[in-house]
Amino acid sequence: MIPINVQCPKCNKSLMDGSLLIDKVPSIKLKAEVKGKKGTIWLSSLYGSYKVHLDLPDIKNEIYKFYCPHCNEEIPTSKECSICSAPMKILKIQMGGKVEFCSRRNCKKHSLEFETEEELQSFYETMQPYLKIAP
Repeated sequence: MIPINVQCPKCNKSLMDGSLLIDKVPSIKLKAEVKGKKGTIWLSSLYGSYKVHLDLPDIKNEIYKFYCPHCNEEIPTSKECSICSAPMKILKIQMGGKVEFCSRRNCKKHSLEFETEEELQSFYETMQPYLKIAP
């Protein structure tokens, strides 16, 4: 699994929270809302892990809204999830590129995207120790 450091796509502030570790690494902290209940959600920053910590109801299969804990802006939507049709949310990867994740609780759809070759190269170089690619 690959650790991903992300930031808000609106205010560019880091969303990493070293005070709450998930999978032994800093978590991604977001404000969240579901069925009128507001709170905080911490997501694992390991790409491929689905572990979360919530201080609001954990309602399976519901669509959650996500907000930046710094600027309070809603995390933008990129498109519909190809698995469940819920909105896909976008977070900026600090080294370039973006991670998209489904806003429906328990849907496992997520992806990494890079717009330029430089972003992809930077990601590859930084993540080289975590990647198991045959020579």
